[in-house]
Amino acid sequence: MVVGYGNSLRGDDGAGIEAVLRVAQECPWVDTRTCHQLEPELAETIALYETVVFVDASAVASEPFIETLSPVETLRESTMHAFTAEALVGLANELYETAWKSVLMLHLPAASIEFGERKSEETERFIEQGVELLKQALSDPARVLQS
Repeated sequence: MVVGYGNSLRGDDGAGIEAVLRVAQECPWVDTRTCHQLEPELAETIALYETVVFVDASAVASEPFIETLSPVETLRESTMHAFTAEALVGLANELYETAWKSVLMLHLPAASIEFGERKSEETERFIEQGVELLKQALSDPARVLQS
């Protein structure tokens, strides 16, 4: 499963959503989900999959990259207003005793989060690169993380 999130009305902050929509078109066999923000209700859904990849815009990344996520204890590390991917993974572990092969995060650099739906040219390129990384990760997560 691939989950893209962000605010598509804040320019590049919607990069995660845009990348996942492109993956859905190019790889219809991959289950995808987009959302404005991560919420605890998503834990039940992601617990059904062996591989889960989250996709989000990043204000600190200089190029697209994928990292492995580690779960955190949800009740101590998160609140309903700041639910992170790591907290969502932790919640799924706590509630459903998941047995994932891999849980990954694709970070897409965001140049601007100004109001509007238009993405910067730079972030559009990063989305294209990120989609290619994502497709590689779906076929062989270990290879993507080694490069």
